[in-house]
Amino acid sequence: MYRMSDLQRLTDYSRDQLRDRLGHLGPIVADDQRRGPRNALLVGDRTLALLRRMQELEAGELGPQEAATVIAEEVNGNGNHRQGKTTTIAYGEPELPLTLPNWVGELLAAKDQTIAVLRAENERLTAQVDRLLPLALPAPRRWWPFRRQVK
Repeated sequence: MYRMSDLQRLTDYSRDQLRDRLGHLGPIVADDQRRGPRNALLVGDRTLALLRRMQELEAGELGPQEAATVIAEEVNGNGNHRQGKTTTIAYGEPELPLTLPNWVGELLAAKDQTIAVLRAENERLTAQVDRLLPLALPAPRRWWPFRRQVK
């Protein structure tokens, strides 16, 4: 596993450039990243190889985003970049399967029922606090009778 300082030494990128490049490669290298002691970012050999490939592409007059797109196409096995076509890297949520198991539906129904019960209890407790609050607090004092007389 390599730390950021190791990557800086091995790739000649600055710390900010590395963060930028890793951000562009995020979905591709997500499985190869870990957090070490003191929350330090640690990456594996695959990420180092992809950063070196990105360096080669940037030397060939591509920007970081375009290089990340080319790398994504190479990793996914589709060579559209050679024919002038481009694709973008999807940063959204992963796609869910079209059909969910039965137990997932049961869990969702139980969650909805628990939420409804908790909302009703919250409304009941709020009404009770509103009703009892005037009884719990004393009437405010006026400040002027306690003011010192200066002679």
